Parts: sequence; structure tokens; C-alpha cells
Amino acid sequence: TNLLASFDNLQDTTEGLIALMNSFQLSMEESGRGLEVINVLAKRFAVESGDIVSAIKRAGGAFSAAGGTMEELAALFTAVRSTSRESAETIGTAFRTIFGRLQRPKTIEYFKQLNIELADAEGNFIGPKNAIFAIADGLDKLGIKAGSIKFAEVAEQIGGIRQLSKVIPLLTQTAKARRALAIANTAEAESDRDVQKAKQTLGQQLAELTQNFRS
Repeated sequence: TNLLASFDNLQDTTEGLIALMNSFQLSMEESGRGLEVINVLAKRFAVESGDIVSAIKRAGGAFSAAGGTMEELAALFTAVRSTSRESAETIGTAFRTIFGRLQRPKTIEYFKQLNIELADAEGNFIGPKNAIFAIADGLDKLGIKAGSIKFAEVAEQIGGIRQLSKVIPLLTQTAKARRALAIANTAEAESDRDVQKAKQTLGQQLAELTQNFRS
């Protein structure tokens, strides 16, 4: 990760690795891929690698328990953080509340009245990312827009009055979240290219150093 531009130092990287392994019960290889996802999102969007790690520390366990993946959490967080610019700690804590509330029978029934299904045929929660996308798509079909009283009611149902500033971009920036998720799913190839470029630069520096030393 010293060859990847988005990581600040080895200590932060190690903390990120531990957070990934603990929150999502990942193997070492899977966690390594998680670092590649963090790298590529930090490169492409207005979000820092440390921000994503902070969100994983605070919300990863709850997100994973709800059936979500690391890539999905990183994509949703990226959409909110790059839009709202609220602190990573605040967003991560809000996510823990939001994705807990989405699974409540009361919340599922509320959205069912709007013809938005948050549970499958067996009655199981469809997952945090699918739930957010389903709600956003359903509100769009119903013509419920941000700024309306009904939208505010929906947002409060999801996160409570204290989390409105996080719920609104979560529901209105799904296009960005989908784009971030697509990029996250190709993170390995892009990180490999970054490493190769960095190695070429290091190789050139070493060659110049060797030539100068010989001179």
C-alpha cells in the first residue's frame, strides 16, 4: 500500500485491515481486496481512505449483520461523504442507526404501504444496499422528491430526526453510489496498475541513482 497514492501511512493501513477483518469476517486475501476497494474509491471520489476506514470501524459490524458487503458500505458511504462533507465518524455512527432501523418490522410495514418491499418472499430483509436503492427508486416512481413534506416523513422513518442530514444524500445520491459500487467491483485491476506504475517510477529512480553513484 506504500505504492498506492491514497494511503497515508502503514499504521492507518493496518488499522483498516483489522477493521475489515473484524467487521466483515474476511480472510486475509479478502481483506487485501478490501484495501484495493478503499484505494480506488479514494482516488475517484472526494473521500479519503481514512474516512472509509472510519466508517467501517463504526458501521461495518451492523452493516454486515444486515447482509451487506464491504464494497456496498464503502459505496454508500462514499456517496454521502462526498456530497454532505460531514465527518466520517458522524456518518458512520448514523449508518449504524439507519441500517438498524431499516430492519424493524414497523419500518418494513411502513414502506409496504408505499408499495416498496424491503423483505423478500420468505420475509427476510433484502439487505441494506438493496433497501436504500429500492426506497430511492420507489420514491422516484411515486414522485416524492427531496424538499417535500412526504420525503421528510420518509427520511425520519429511516433515520430519525437526528439523522436527516445523512438520510437525504443517502436517498438522493444513489446514482453516485451505484457508480462507486461499479468502480469498487473493478478495484483489483486498477490497484494492480497503480502498483506497476509506482514500481516503474521506483525502478527509474534506482537506475538514476545507480548511474550517479557510478559516475
